Amino acid sequence: MANGSAVAGEHSGDASPGAKALVRVANIRFYHAELSGKDYRYMKPGVEEAPWGLEMTVTDPFSNRIAFCQQA
Repeated sequence: MANGSAVAGEHSGDASPGAKALVRVANIRFYHAELSGKDYRYMKPGVEEAPWGLEMTVTDPFSNRIAFCQQA
């Protein structure tokens, strides 16, 4: 990401199975456009409306889920 990054570990026990980390962002459309511009074969998330605003969830190579959220 252009102005920051998040790192999730690959070690056993870093998170519970099915856990998801939430990262608040000011402009989720910017992050979506940046990720879409990379044209990654297996990383094509969409932006979804959630009760709290907009959300885009990605899964890293170690199956950690990271949800970028823009509050309404």
